Amino acid sequence: MGAPTQVKYLCNATGEDCSACRYHCTRMPDVDLSPAAYADGKFPPGCSSKDFVRIDQAEFQVCNSKTSLALQIELHYCCVR
Repeated sequence: MGAPTQVKYLCNATGEDCSACRYHCTRMPDVDLSPAAYADGKFPPGCSSKDFVRIDQAEFQVCNSKTSLALQIELHYCCVR
């Protein structure tokens, strides 16, 4: 099994690569902003900072390790209880 393909995210306001860290819009699922665009308030019309969540790609990397998968399942189970 090969390494997972990295998805590339581009900032909707500036066009720069924001794959490593981005602000994802919860109201408009196709909108992502770079940290700089978010800090500058470059939100789409009708949106504000409250409509965005920060996503750090390093926290969401997929790992092929069985131990890691078991840990993820255990953490998920503990968090949803």
